[in-house]
Amino acid sequence: PQIAGLPPIAGLYAPVVPSVVFALVASSRHLVAAPDAAASALVGSALVGLAAAGSQHYAAMAAAMALIGGLLFLVFAVFRLGFLANFLSKPILIGFVGGLATDILISQVAKMVGIKVPSSAEFFEKLTTLLTHLGAVHWWSVAVSLFSLAILVPGRRRWPKVPWALIVLVAATVAAVALHLSGKGVGVLGDVPSGPPVLAFPRLAASEWVRLILPALALTVVTMGEGLLLARSFADKYGYQTFPDRDLAAFGVANLAAGMSSSFTVGSSTSRAAAMDQSGSRSQLPMLVMAAGTLLLLLFGTGLLSDIPAPAIGAIV
Repeated sequence: PQIAGLPPIAGLYAPVVPSVVFALVASSRHLVAAPDAAASALVGSALVGLAAAGSQHYAAMAAAMALIGGLLFLVFAVFRLGFLANFLSKPILIGFVGGLATDILISQVAKMVGIKVPSSAEFFEKLTTLLTHLGAVHWWSVAVSLFSLAILVPGRRRWPKVPWALIVLVAATVAAVALHLSGKGVGVLGDVPSGPPVLAFPRLAASEWVRLILPALALTVVTMGEGLLLARSFADKYGYQTFPDRDLAAFGVANLAAGMSSSFTVGSSTSRAAAMDQSGSRSQLPMLVMAAGTLLLLLFGTGLLSDIPAPAIGAIV
């Protein structure tokens, strides 16, 4: 959510209602509907200049973009346009996602070394800011990043089924609290409000809804191509049949749920789908478990999140 310019709570709301409805409707056993980094970057780039990042108006526009995307997905499903994914060039899609990943990488590296770059800036502006401020590297942040990578990288190579990202977050948070790193200038996640997702319809002017249609359409097309190609690859690998139009409908209802529950656009998370596959999952059950766990965290455990160090998040992402 920070990549999209939204508060952390918007990302925590996404695995609750949107993930549940997607899991119940989708035909793919491996697709995961989540606000992944690529979708977050597209949301952030679409809303640059339309509202101040982090404001309530900005959050309302992000929710409205999810609603428009949800309706577009449902239109694609009703008119059985899932076959269009067969005509999308995989190299172009990979190049597009790779370009987004490069932009995200710059932002995360900046977090890892304790340098602030404007989230609304373009790629080269972020890169220039990072390179010209290397003299202001915050060494405590670098230490947290190296600590996180020292656990994450070898752990994933030797025991890929272990949830190393969670282990790194817990270990880094314990270290941050024990060493009082927030007082030494290390950025932390900050306060996260408790409670279940807030159901609300975004209140925007008609002109603002119109301005969001084209960005929502672009994000919908990218998600459709990436999601259906990913679903087909897993189906071919494990020998089961998927129904593209049904999966489009699943993305539609998931994004409608996201827009109505104070979250933002959910796409097909390749990394989460790969993690499910590596863990041996062959159904959508882990998404339902994740939704239940996230809801419990929102109700009783948000206080545990406030001290998570930003450099550790940057190392994981």
